[in-house]
Amino acid sequence: MNMRVVVAAAVGLIGGYVSGCAIACADRAFAVVASGSGWLFPPEPVYEATGAAVVAVLTIALISRFAPRRIVVAVAGAVGIVLLVAGAGTAVEQRVVVAVGAGLVIGAAVLPVGARVWFVAGSLIAVLYGERLEVDTGMPERYADYLEAPSTSGPAVSWAVLVALVAALVVYGFRGQAVDGEATGRGVLTGIAVPLSLAVSVAVTAQAGGDPAVAVATVAVIALVALSFRLPRQDGTAVLTVLAVAAMLAVDSSAVSGPDRLGASAQIGLVVVGVLIGIARRRPLIGILGCGVVTASGLLPAVVDSTTLTDLTFRFVLPAVAGFAIGTCFPAAPTTAVTAFAVLFVATLLGDTRFTGGSESGWTAYVPDTYSPALDSKTPVLIATAVIVGCALLVWRRHAPDEQGTPHR
Repeated sequence: MNMRVVVAAAVGLIGGYVSGCAIACADRAFAVVASGSGWLFPPEPVYEATGAAVVAVLTIALISRFAPRRIVVAVAGAVGIVLLVAGAGTAVEQRVVVAVGAGLVIGAAVLPVGARVWFVAGSLIAVLYGERLEVDTGMPERYADYLEAPSTSGPAVSWAVLVALVAALVVYGFRGQAVDGEATGRGVLTGIAVPLSLAVSVAVTAQAGGDPAVAVATVAVIALVALSFRLPRQDGTAVLTVLAVAAMLAVDSSAVSGPDRLGASAQIGLVVVGVLIGIARRRPLIGILGCGVVTASGLLPAVVDSTTLTDLTFRFVLPAVAGFAIGTCFPAAPTTAVTAFAVLFVATLLGDTRFTGGSESGWTAYVPDTYSPALDSKTPVLIATAVIVGCALLVWRRHAPDEQGTPHR
């Protein structure tokens, strides 16, 4: 196997995992308090992910325009790692530093063309399973454990992973793929606009007292579908595929629980296998339809009066299907990979907003035995399935040849 391809894959996979965990694990290492309408949507991770995406897009634009060299990419990623491990200052200052550090790591991880698909896979692994691997998620036993702990120094990712990323960047800097990340004006604009629109929708909905999940999902669907028509065919297909994966993750009935680290390792293996198969097959339409089948399995409890099949599907079929779908639609532009990171990150937070507890709020409202993998309402599953079917139709339309035998743009 080509050594340059392996190095690029390592930079992308580890870089995606590190940047995803840096944002997800740092802010989700404490219990979220329940309210009458469901889990309180955590806005801070969305803002951090938005800041990281903006920094990443600017990093891509600057490097590709002024210094498109491997060593510059490696140095940018190394600076990002230093910021992630700094851990100094107040909670707000730490969030800013983490966003900037993660953004630099993301920028370095998507500039090699062979790294982009693995970056998206790594970030998906981080937001789905990073908390179980990096954070002690044991059940709190005291009231104080339900409160956000004071900020502490130290990275949200294990040192072994950080060292592995440093080693991958060093090897890439001296013997890696050429930097292939020309950032067009349209790519930079969309790479910044999509994350910002998600963050603004969260902020506005929080001020209005509505359900952030509904607002964010609506904005995401409208923005990404419109964006897919403005991008080249490969990038538009990638955006629609990521939207389908995000819709599946947003109704993941196993999002707030899961097997131990051994089980999480098996799920990560399924993601990697799915990506490898997707790279080999290149059938984005099949990947999107697979997302639709997994999502529709959320309706099975109403038919068979059991949650076992649905639970197994979301736990062990979902990671393989998500990996396959991502593998089929890349490589795409580096800014498209950054957009995919932001969308998948927010989608996993939407999956955490379902809670079937009582109407009280605070510590006394936490009732762990009331959770069931079955969804309270069929509406989210039906809507997500409809979104995925729409993505499949749009991708089929774009890839279908016209009268002259040329696929649509």
